[in-house]
Amino acid sequence: MQNFTFGRKGLNWFLFAFMLFVGNLTMFGQDCATPDPDQSYCYLSTVDDIRFSGGTNVAVYETSDSNGDTDPIDGNELLTSGVTYYLGSTTEDCDRVSFEVTVNSVETPDNTLFPGRDNFTLSPCVSSDFTVGDLEDLFNTTYTDYQIEVYDSEFGTDPLEETRDLDPGESYFVAQVFDSSAADDPSSDTECPSTRAAVGYDPTEAPAPNAESSQTLCEGATVADLVASGTEENTQAIRWYRSMTSSTPLADDVELVDGENYFASQIVNDRDDPFPPCETEMADRAEVTVEIISFDAGPDVAESICEDDLESRLASETPTEVFLSLLDGRDLPSDVSFNPTISSIASAYSSDPYQTFTTTATFTTEEGCEDDVALALTVDEQTNAGEDSSATFCADELIGLSPAELTALLAENLDATADTGGSFEPTLTEILTTVDPFDPTGTYSTTYSVTNGACTDSATYSITISEGSDDSLGPDQAVSYCESEIFVLADPSVASVRNLYLNLLPEDAPTDGSFEPSISELLASYNENNYQEFTTTYSLDGSTSCAGSVELSITVVEETDANAGSYDDIEAVCSAEDMINLTELMNNDPDYSMGGTFSGEGVTDNMFNPSIGEGNYTIT
Repeated sequence: MQNFTFGRKGLNWFLFAFMLFVGNLTMFGQDCATPDPDQSYCYLSTVDDIRFSGGTNVAVYETSDSNGDTDPIDGNELLTSGVTYYLGSTTEDCDRVSFEVTVNSVETPDNTLFPGRDNFTLSPCVSSDFTVGDLEDLFNTTYTDYQIEVYDSEFGTDPLEETRDLDPGESYFVAQVFDSSAADDPSSDTECPSTRAAVGYDPTEAPAPNAESSQTLCEGATVADLVASGTEENTQAIRWYRSMTSSTPLADDVELVDGENYFASQIVNDRDDPFPPCETEMADRAEVTVEIISFDAGPDVAESICEDDLESRLASETPTEVFLSLLDGRDLPSDVSFNPTISSIASAYSSDPYQTFTTTATFTTEEGCEDDVALALTVDEQTNAGEDSSATFCADELIGLSPAELTALLAENLDATADTGGSFEPTLTEILTTVDPFDPTGTYSTTYSVTNGACTDSATYSITISEGSDDSLGPDQAVSYCESEIFVLADPSVASVRNLYLNLLPEDAPTDGSFEPSISELLASYNENNYQEFTTTYSLDGSTSCAGSVELSITVVEETDANAGSYDDIEAVCSAEDMINLTELMNNDPDYSMGGTFSGEGVTDNMFNPSIGEGNYTIT
């Protein structure tokens, strides 16, 4: 065997032999592509953009399995950083080569509406006619030589024209991209775009609100009483205008005019949306014709009713019916309420019937119009004129009396149960003007009436005028006796007591008259109570007629010692001073006897008259 030694010439033979060996390898594996060393791409680059060299019918696969994975990745699929791709061939039998890509992008542009958010919805008013350019203006670039562009899809490549209107319900995608026309090196196209912000466009609609075209309201109704309702989820308010084209809304307190038209719009505003509120277009406003109803329940009422009449009515009427009767004759709706309530008034009436009861009745029409009427019902206490009665007067005792004195004379003879303060019709004065002055005797009739508010009662009063009276019985007499004097002067018998009273008459007075009350009745009263005043009327014919009568009184007092007490001297007084009532002087003895009398010079009926003149006077 011969050994070969390679020198420099030997090296050439080695290289030749190696090349032959490598050349023979191609007979066992076809030519496959080799990925470029630089696998850095921009955002939105696709599989078709992968850079490689060599290869036949090169394709990119998801795995290295050339037997099981025979479906290449679509060339339009976007590249993803960090994903391992495999270069192979659709026709050649070669080993697939793995590689990774890096996808580069600048940051998503920020917006002025929702800073920091890269997905949101725009809701400007429909009437704003929002365009692509308006959307671009909401975003800011963060890099020099970049501009904002809007696309109609997330991965679209053709930006939209700035003048194009946005379509409601659509989504748009906003990116910042390199502007080669503004760059220092216009030929450079290596700057990557940003990822895209997703923006939904859902403009706010503000159509006309719902409103009845004809609305009936009550007199005095204002704009606040008009009715309209919003149609949108975010309706915030309803505005009313005088016309379709008015620009100034009406205030709530503006009073409505009958037959006029008013126009409503609605304000729609999502409070989380930065855009201004939206309002219905002028041409779309809802038109409403107003009809004003005039309802007047009438003036307030104040009346009085007598308690007896009220009680009679309450036997068949309710308290509510009584109050409503104050408005008889008025055409009023049946819907009525009272304040305070009738039940509370009925309770107050039970506690105190004689007062004025007031309430406000509010009437409501079928259309809902209201009006108030103040009702006041005063309940008066029933009066009493007494029973029908009669009286006899002597003609001469009427002579010279004033009208007031004549009326008082009649009043003194009324039935004992009658209320005082009433009036006579005709009066005694009027009766006397109709009689013959030379022969006034006769019987006349007058009516006595007493009134208290709504209450009136009357009684017939028969007046007999007789001839002149007999004065043989003298004036009325009144005496007092101690009880022991009664027994000394007369025994307590009918005969002795009769004589006791007859002794009070003048000496020539007839003694065949009668007593009223009788002596027997006086004795019966004496037996019940000894110490009192016993008064009777002594009449010659047993009546109080002009035949003559006199009032006789005997007072029986208990046996006690009299005590006049003592008084201080009266200080000096002037003769021009008023008369001094001596009964008003202070007695120094608290146990002095009451009912004494004062006497002395200058004293008359217990009154001292300083006009008596200068001097000292002793009073007992």
